[in-house]
Formats: sequence, C-alpha cells, structure tokens
Amino acid sequence: EDFTHDGVYETQPFGIVDEIVKVGAVPFQPRRFLKKVKRALPNITFPPAAMVRESRSHKYPEGRWERVVMKDYYQAHHKVAYALLTWGLSTAERHTAAMHRGQSPPVKETADAVWAFERCVELIEWCVERHPEPVPSFYFRNLGICHQRLWGMQPTKQEHHEAMIRAFRGYIDVGKDDPKVQQEGGFDAVVDIVRKADAGQQVA
Repeated sequence: EDFTHDGVYETQPFGIVDEIVKVGAVPFQPRRFLKKVKRALPNITFPPAAMVRESRSHKYPEGRWERVVMKDYYQAHHKVAYALLTWGLSTAERHTAAMHRGQSPPVKETADAVWAFERCVELIEWCVERHPEPVPSFYFRNLGICHQRLWGMQPTKQEHHEAMIRAFRGYIDVGKDDPKVQQEGGFDAVVDIVRKADAGQQVA
C-alpha cells in the first residue's frame, strides 16, 4: 500500500465522486466550494412512491439497486455538508485559540464559518427528510454538531440549542440498538448533553 500521497494530496467531494487536490494549493473558500460542487451534484427526481418514507423502504428494500442509488445520492450531498462542517470546525478552533491569546478572530472568517454551518444544516436536514430508513446515525450527529456550533457563535439564537437537542435525540435513537454507534467517540457525551437538557440545563 502506497502512502506517499499522504500530506501531499487530499480529496474533496465533487458530485458522486471525489476530486483529488493538492494540499494547501488553494485555500478552502466555503462559498466558492459550494457553488462549484452544487453544479456537479446529481439531481434525481425519484418516483412519487420513493419520496414517501414509509413507502420507499418497502418498495425499495436493502439489496435493490434502486435503494443503492438512493443511498449514494444522499451520501453525495452529505459529503458536501461534511466538508463544510470540517472547515467550520477547524476555523472555530483557530478562533477559540485566538481569543485565548486575547486576539479578535477575523470578522470575515467568522461570518464565513457561520455561513458554512448554516448551509451544512440545510443540506443535512434535506438528506434526513428524504433518506430511506434507516437514516445513517452520523447524519443526525453531524446535524447536531452544526447547531451546537451555531449556538456557540450566536448564543442569543435559542432555536439552535433546541435543534441541536432534536438532532442528538435522533442520533441516540439510532444508536441505542447499535453497539457500533455506541462505541463511537462522542456518543456518551451526546447522551449526557441530552440528559442534562431533559433536566432543564442548557449545555453544549
């Protein structure tokens, strides 16, 4: 196995495939990135029965090629959201470090991070609403993280805390019967956040 590309090249989502890019060759610009990849994303209109959650799971059970297409379709959109989420998280970490040093984070970069998290929310919510059952657990987890970060950056917008808890509940609902999900890093922390929210505490 060849690892010589590590740290030299990386992949970015581009439609249903990934594009190979040189690390650091072009700074990641979330708005430009989304505009570019949106043009490459597949645009499929599934038959009416496939658009109803109860029907599509029965009409297209696991093993049918139609279901594989559906899952790949939504996964392609989620990968775009995940790229925005990853960039937003790294940006937020840099901002936190800057504030600890007594420095003010760049205004434009902060605005771009909020924008990236908001677009991420839109993309993942769209996937969750349409994906055949079962919806992948990490869709809910990543959706909750987006709202968690938005609430941290915009603490007056209480709706982000409420949306975070809803998303984390979805993650727990999927994971409660799946040992693999329960073993994921962060699952116990999510359970604790929801438990405290049920007790009337607002934590993130």
